[in-house]
Amino acid sequence: MQKQTNIFIWLSLTVFVFLFGTQGFSQSKEDLEAQKRKTYEQIQKTSKLLDETKQGRKKTYNNLLLLNEQIDSRKSLIQKISEEVNFLDEKISENEETISGLQSDLDELKAAYARMIQHAYRIKNSQDRLIFILSADDFNQAYKRLAYLRELAKFRRLQAEAIVNTKEEIIAKNLKLDSTKQEQLNLLTDQEQEAQKLNSEIIEKNDIIENLKSKEQELRSQLQAQKQRADKLQREIERLIAEEAKRSSSEGYAMTPEEKLISKEFGNNKGRLPWPVASGVITGKFGKQAHPVLRGVYINNNGVDISTSKGSIVRSIFNGEVRKVFKVPGYQNAIIIRHGNYLSTYTHLESVYVSVGDKVSAKQSIGSIHTDVNSGETVVHMEVWYGQKVLNPEQWLAK
Repeated sequence: MQKQTNIFIWLSLTVFVFLFGTQGFSQSKEDLEAQKRKTYEQIQKTSKLLDETKQGRKKTYNNLLLLNEQIDSRKSLIQKISEEVNFLDEKISENEETISGLQSDLDELKAAYARMIQHAYRIKNSQDRLIFILSADDFNQAYKRLAYLRELAKFRRLQAEAIVNTKEEIIAKNLKLDSTKQEQLNLLTDQEQEAQKLNSEIIEKNDIIENLKSKEQELRSQLQAQKQRADKLQREIERLIAEEAKRSSSEGYAMTPEEKLISKEFGNNKGRLPWPVASGVITGKFGKQAHPVLRGVYINNNGVDISTSKGSIVRSIFNGEVRKVFKVPGYQNAIIIRHGNYLSTYTHLESVYVSVGDKVSAKQSIGSIHTDVNSGETVVHMEVWYGQKVLNPEQWLAK
C-alpha cells in the first residue's frame, strides 16, 4: 500500500512539472521564432537594397558589404530554424520517456488493482469481510477497517484513471509537438532550397572581390578620402564641443534643466532609440575592422554606415537641438544634434530640413539622404558621442 501511495505522489509531481514546466519551453520556442522573424525581415531589407543597386550592374564596394550582410543573415536564419527543430526533437524525446515511465507505472497499478478486485470479490457476500471487521480490537478500529475496504477500490480506480488521463494528455501534446516539428522541417526544406541562393550570393561576392582587387589603387584612394572626411567631421565635432564648453566655467558642457532631462532620458534608452531611417541595413560597422578586399588594411569607423533606399529621409534619433549644419566634401551636408551631454551626427545628406537652434523630436525628419548617381547607393553615416567620447551607435539603436 505504501509503495502504491508513493507512486501516486510521484505521478502527481510528474504531471505538475510537465503541465507547468512546459511554460519555459514555450517561452524558449517563442524566442527562437521571434529571432527567426527578425532575421528574415533583415534578409528582405538587404534583398531589396541589393536589387536596387544591382540595376546599375556595377560591382561596388557597398554591394560587397550588402552581400556580406545578406550571406550572414541567411546563414543565421538557417541556423535558427535548425536550432528550433533540434529543440523540438529534444522535447519530444523527453515526452516519450515520460509516457514510457507512466505506462510502466500504469501497468503495475492495474495489476495491483486487479489483485485487489479479486480479493474483494472473494470476501464479498461472505463472512470473511465481517470477520475482518469484527476481529478488530475496538469499535474505532472496526470502523477504520470498514472505511478501508470501501475506499481501497475507489483509490485504485482513481489512480488508474488519473494516469490514463495524464497519458492521453501527454500523447496529445506530443502530437502537437510532432505537428510543430513537421512545420519546422518544412521550413527547413524551404531554407535548403534557398541555400542555392546563398551559393549564388557567395559566388557573386567572390566575383566582386576579384573585380575590386583589380582596382586596388582606386580602393586605396577611396580609403584615404574617406579618412580625410572622417577627420574633418571629427574636427567639427571637437570644435563644437570646445565652443560650447566655454559656456561653463567648469570643464564640459553647461546644460539647462531641460537639457539635463533630455540627457538622462537619452542615456536611459540605450538599445531602444529609433533608427535614423525608416528601413535600412548597417553595412559599415563601428570601430576597427579588416578591409574585406585589401589585405593588411584596416578601417576605423567612428560611427555606422546605413544603406537604405533611394529617396529615403533621415530622422533624429532623439529629442534635442540642432547645433551645427555644415558641408563636408564627399559627405555632402552634415547635421549635429545635441541631446544634453550626448551628440548625434548625420552625414551624406542631399538636403537639410532644419537650421541651427531648431528643437527637434525623436523620429523627426531632418533631411534627405544623398544617392550616388554612379552606383545608385544611398548611405547615411551616423555617429553618437558622449562629451568627447565616441560611442557605438549600433548599441544604442533598437534591435
